[in-house]
Amino acid sequence: MSAPTAESAPRDTRFFGQPLGLATLFSTEFWERFSYYGMKAILLFYMYYETTQGGLAIPKATAAALVSIYGAMIYMSQVLGGWVADRLLGNQRSVLTGGVIIMLGHITLSIPGGGQPALYIALLLIIIGTGLLKTNVSKVVGDLYDKKDQRRDAGFSIFYIGINAGAFLAPLVSARCTARRISTSASSARRSGWHWAWSRTPSADACWAARAPTRSAR
Repeated sequence: MSAPTAESAPRDTRFFGQPLGLATLFSTEFWERFSYYGMKAILLFYMYYETTQGGLAIPKATAAALVSIYGAMIYMSQVLGGWVADRLLGNQRSVLTGGVIIMLGHITLSIPGGGQPALYIALLLIIIGTGLLKTNVSKVVGDLYDKKDQRRDAGFSIFYIGINAGAFLAPLVSARCTARRISTSASSARRSGWHWAWSRTPSADACWAARAPTRSAR
């Protein structure tokens, strides 16, 4: 009896008719976008609010410039992320490594009392991690399917739903967490309000990325 070929092997349809690995990657991108936009929604305010309000008292113009540079570096870092995946780590390991680095960045940002040094370290970590993850996670999605698999387009549509859902919900949740904490009269609560919001910004993308499927797990 001849061994079964890739064409005759049963297809994985455990996630809405798609490979189960798509659920992992859906969640990875959902939490990555949730963490990114959840932090960015309140980042500028945190930077220029007065220290009595828990902020860093950076001049507003300077803070706006730093946020703009941060946003630009997020996209520029993806060139380096693609090179690292192509020459050194591969796509799956780059996604995992990027998720872990993003998680470390948000942990750094959520620790009270770090001031500007913690802010800059956290932003650098998030830039590096996002460059590794965002560049390569779509490639891992594509690797779930054979070239002739007609489910590919539908799979990417589901994947992008996760991206958009995370981006939509993140500012609502982080802003709500911040508002509830800094609206109190206690200055200590105001100082911790920002960090509370960032600690509620889940960095579970690293945990999901650790389960990222290989091509053989279709």
